[in-house]
Amino acid sequence: MTRRLPRLARSHAKYWSKVSDDAKAFISALIQPNPDDRPTAEQALKHKWLVDAAKRQHEHDLSEGFKANWCVLFTRASSA
Repeated sequence: MTRRLPRLARSHAKYWSKVSDDAKAFISALIQPNPDDRPTAEQALKHKWLVDAAKRQHEHDLSEGFKANWCVLFTRASSA
């Protein structure tokens, strides 16, 4: 893998400082100048960053939002 993204990340630290190393590795793999060095679509879809993001998508705790909305609805119903 080339050092193209890390160089970009250093020169644009403001934009890349909160981007995970896995995301940087994914992007770096995709922007290789030589198409033969890039992952296939199937390989890209199996990249750790995408797989982990898909898992995290299903791990959100909805209870806080539910509690907040419940309190608003309960307060409205009580005052009516």
